[in-house]
Amino acid sequence: MVNPKHISLVLAFLFALSAGLIAQDGKAYAGVWEGRFKDSVFCVLKIEAGGKITGTLSAGNIKMNDEGELVEAEGSEKDFPILNPKLYEDRLTFDWKDEGDDTAVKFEMKLTGTGKAGLRLIFDGFRNFKPWLLTRK
Repeated sequence: MVNPKHISLVLAFLFALSAGLIAQDGKAYAGVWEGRFKDSVFCVLKIEAGGKITGTLSAGNIKMNDEGELVEAEGSEKDFPILNPKLYEDRLTFDWKDEGDDTAVKFEMKLTGTGKAGLRLIFDGFRNFKPWLLTRK
């Protein structure tokens, strides 16, 4: 006998897959994504997904509060490559560092809808930061 809970889970998975919320390959993430703070672009993520995932991130100065929310942000004109991109069922992770960083910063990107995604910083041992809303241009 088929459990109705299993049917619901399978249907939810198929819906998420068809909506592009669960990526089978990097193509769902490909494109130019912008993050805005108070109507100004502070972050531009460019992703190419051919045989492998590559891209760049331009992120300016940001400031977060104790709750992990963005409270200040300004853009930058400099792009730096994303490093070590890894694709999981529902997210893309990558490292990034600009010219002034000694160590790379880890990011996680999750698709949240058509042309929308969340991008958040990941720090081992630190609080979870709230994702920044990205829209595909």
